[in-house]
Amino acid sequence: MSKGGQGLRIGELLVKEGYLSSESLEMVLKIEREQAQMPQDQLVLGVGSAYRPLGQICIEQNLISSQDLQRVLRKYHKRILLGELLVNQGLLRPSHVKEALQKQLSDRRKLGVLLIESGVLTEAQLLDALSLQLDAPRIMPSVELLDSTLVDHFPIDYYRHHLCLPMYQSGRELTVVMADPQNETIRNELERVFRCNVVPALATPADILETLKEYERYSSLPGLQPLSKNTTLLAGTEKLELEPETSEPTPTAWVAPPKPVITQETATVGGSSVYASDSQRRQEEQVVSFLIKNALKDRATDIHIEPQEKHIRIRYRIDGVLHHKTDLPTHLGPPLVQRLKELCHLDPHNKGHQRNRVEASVNEQDLELDIATFGSIWGETIVLSLQERPSSSGEIALSLDRVGFSPLNLQRFQNLLSQPGGLIILTGPARAGKTTTLYASIDYLNQQNRSIITAEHPIECQVAGTVQGAYQPEDGSYADMIRSLRHLDPDMLMVSEIQDAETLDAIVEVALTGAKVLTAYPAFDATGALLRLRRMGLEDYLIASSHVGVLSQRLVRRLCPHCRLPHVPEQAVFNRLGLVDVHPASFTFYKPGGCAECNQHGYKGQLAIHELLQINEAIREAILDHKPAATIRGIARTEAKLVSMAEDGLYKAIEGLTSIEEIQRVAFVNEYDSQTPWEAEEIYRICAGLEQEFI
Repeated sequence: MSKGGQGLRIGELLVKEGYLSSESLEMVLKIEREQAQMPQDQLVLGVGSAYRPLGQICIEQNLISSQDLQRVLRKYHKRILLGELLVNQGLLRPSHVKEALQKQLSDRRKLGVLLIESGVLTEAQLLDALSLQLDAPRIMPSVELLDSTLVDHFPIDYYRHHLCLPMYQSGRELTVVMADPQNETIRNELERVFRCNVVPALATPADILETLKEYERYSSLPGLQPLSKNTTLLAGTEKLELEPETSEPTPTAWVAPPKPVITQETATVGGSSVYASDSQRRQEEQVVSFLIKNALKDRATDIHIEPQEKHIRIRYRIDGVLHHKTDLPTHLGPPLVQRLKELCHLDPHNKGHQRNRVEASVNEQDLELDIATFGSIWGETIVLSLQERPSSSGEIALSLDRVGFSPLNLQRFQNLLSQPGGLIILTGPARAGKTTTLYASIDYLNQQNRSIITAEHPIECQVAGTVQGAYQPEDGSYADMIRSLRHLDPDMLMVSEIQDAETLDAIVEVALTGAKVLTAYPAFDATGALLRLRRMGLEDYLIASSHVGVLSQRLVRRLCPHCRLPHVPEQAVFNRLGLVDVHPASFTFYKPGGCAECNQHGYKGQLAIHELLQINEAIREAILDHKPAATIRGIARTEAKLVSMAEDGLYKAIEGLTSIEEIQRVAFVNEYDSQTPWEAEEIYRICAGLEQEFI
């Protein structure tokens, strides 16, 4: 044990060992201080960056490798305490940790177990914290990914009792999922039998036990016979002597079970089966099938495959938020990437950026996969976006009633759509639901006496009764395609997105023929989008002579109705949203709980929050007079009765559809709105459509 570093902080030890200079340490400490000043609710919600210990910041800044950091920590016996880490992550209050530590004096169980029992921490949160504390990967055990030749080294009861399970082997490294990766006795025993270095990975006891149960079911184990008190079990080529413990069930004889027969589910990508005939590639093929199948099961829209220094991180985007699914050993990265590239018709030798869109089918469910690759520092990163293939029946699944409009905004938007001609622009970042609202809008306008034409890039949903066209680069520019549609006598034109000034010019030309044009444009808020488009070339005379409306939109997660909990938010949350006259006790608000229905997330599904700006005479004059954005925003609030996105979100939080913290996570807040505040009761009545002057 090294004595020279006792009493020194980790940063000082890294300087002492020569890994950091004093200047580098000061830079890292500055990042740590900025992180500490972030509100706790933002750390919990993931509004800002997740909490990172000082050592992790050093790794991210490329000041030290993970291996070197671990070497220093081991040398000086340094490690951040679990309770301190959970408090720093914003998951617990110091009082929670203090109470659990006090209980631990009489109850010798681990701190994490006591915190979960008290209801202040979930198993998933504890696993995340332990992964960060121990620098160990999180691997989800699954019977589909098990190598039965590894499992067969021990009887199932051994794994069940010690809560561990061997998953992968590469050379002399064996990856074993463990509920307690710090159990040196079990690690040493496994290393002796397998004659490999054990790389521990974290998994919950429940996941390990469930996987073992599934493995037994698939293996169709024969009956087991009791053994005598001192039992010799064959494990691979080693004999393992097990002394029964009083708390352990009577040991039973173990016979190597037959290999599990797991029915392969139908899976094709890019016209090829996920499973090739080459048995040597079975492992990466099983991983590809596992990732896609579980993404569909979890309602994920994107799969992120991200190489890290010591493992491959797999994350799913569910309801707009990334969730950790599992980690994989580093050796699986290259063959996994290779197989995905082959299936998606990409060049397997090109390590740079590539993208393609292919069709896929999993258990007769038709999909479209959008794959993008990127050469990152530890290997190739891949993102797979999953989307159900447009129905051959041509029926749209959504209507305006299901987009998530408040009663006020629904009536306002329908009025805007019903007016002849004009331009309607949907704004918001990627994954804000703009395309869904565009399709719902043309479905609302779709009648026998109207000609509706679309210029899409690409077509994402088929709408019966409309003429839909997909942009093909070989046929010219996107703007040329839009201009050509003028000659098809459209009553309404839908353009996927304003990509550049040339596209905007083409849209303006069509709008000037009298056709109604619906399109999308990435911008933060409604007034800002209008000013940016004007600078890009949106003509003054179009603004002056047409019905122009801008709908800004974001998606928030919908609270699970089965487990939502009453909640009193902090006043600071309302203040940050510009709702300075709203008091936490004015209505009952809710926060996420977590149950089997929502997979312990507390949220299930999404809905939109909106900000709808319709240009009236006062706003039109301000735009033509080149007034600043703040002035136009003020006129919109007072003259056009603009309801901000945060106020629309507040209405939905009062309705129990989402949480106020979720509104804070996504809503764009204009600082001017706090100068024209309304009280909660007034906002609710306005958004509910009960104030006639706002309709």
